[in-house]
Amino acid sequence: MVQTPSGGPSCPAAAHPNCGVGTAVMVDKETREMRPVPEFLSIPGLVKDMRKITDAGSREKWASNVMMGLALLKHYNPYKSPSQFTLYELFKKFDKSFGLTGKDYGKVSGERTKGRY
Repeated sequence: MVQTPSGGPSCPAAAHPNCGVGTAVMVDKETREMRPVPEFLSIPGLVKDMRKITDAGSREKWASNVMMGLALLKHYNPYKSPSQFTLYELFKKFDKSFGLTGKDYGKVSGERTKGRY
């Protein structure tokens, strides 16, 4: 999910204390409108709910997926997100990142954008 605002190759993120701090940013590919993800998605609340979902275990995958969708819905504020970024787009981003549905979104490496810009 980490990508430069111009759509270029991904920037590696590090956990080393001397490497600085980063914030995930969502950029609309058409309008170039940019918003920090924590501005429209409550990260602490979402992580807390995700932890509860994964720790509970012993349920069908589809039930966990529904619960993840409800957690996203609970913590998403569409009024603060980029104007063209919908709840459906948020679901697709999470599905792509976490592989919830098993859908193949194609190549996701940095190679997919080489030479485009």
